[in-house]
Amino acid sequence: ATIEICLEETETETILHVPGDAIPNDYKDFEAIKARNAVYGRLVEGKKGSDNYAGRRAQTLNPGRKDKEAAADPPAQRDAEAMASAFDIFDAMQREEEADDPDEEHAHPPQGQQPPPQQR
Repeated sequence: ATIEICLEETETETILHVPGDAIPNDYKDFEAIKARNAVYGRLVEGKKGSDNYAGRRAQTLNPGRKDKEAAADPPAQRDAEAMASAFDIFDAMQREEEADDPDEEHAHPPQGQQPPPQQR
């Protein structure tokens, strides 16, 4: 029994591509690129002394100014807590349903309460 192993090359997948910024001296457009870089270098040198050049970060958005000082107390704060268990929620829903249905008003009194006396 002969086992054959066939090796094949798969497509290359590029995960990260960082283009270079250097070119070889024998590149066909080397002189044109060198001339463009020289022009750009002269432009940068000319901007260093101009009023519009800033060699640091600048914030261009200026916040609005107040005409006068103002002081106010902060709004009052209050802490509050609440807790409801499942049976509290169930009982409250039962009471609401009974209040909405006048026919069954006294049929099922809330837990722990006696039905009101019937008038004769």
